[in-house]
Amino acid sequence: MDPKKLKGVVDYPIPQNPTDVHAFLGLYGYYQYFIPQFSKIACPLLDLTKKSEKWHWDEPQFKAFETLKTLMCTASVLKQPNFEKSSISKLTHRHMAWEPYSFFFVFFFFFFFFFCGFSR
Repeated sequence: MDPKKLKGVVDYPIPQNPTDVHAFLGLYGYYQYFIPQFSKIACPLLDLTKKSEKWHWDEPQFKAFETLKTLMCTASVLKQPNFEKSSISKLTHRHMAWEPYSFFFVFFFFFFFFFCGFSR
């Protein structure tokens, strides 16, 4: 990844209020599926967004903030997709096992509901 593009992630300012924490988590939450254990790491920051919690920026919040920034800059999160590789999984015979019987099931349910369900 281009170091200029990472500069914005690395130089993200420390949040000063709950609105800043929401902005930070909104940006990083977009990539939460690529960051392992995102919810565990972000938990101290999420606690700051609760209205019942008083604002306090301590060591757990700072550690979570820095950990998320570090994980965001790793190669696994920022890796570009390889469109040369096929990402479509191939079906095996186990996936197709019920296909010959599908006509039977459709016919049976149609027959049952049409003649038994509407005859009242």
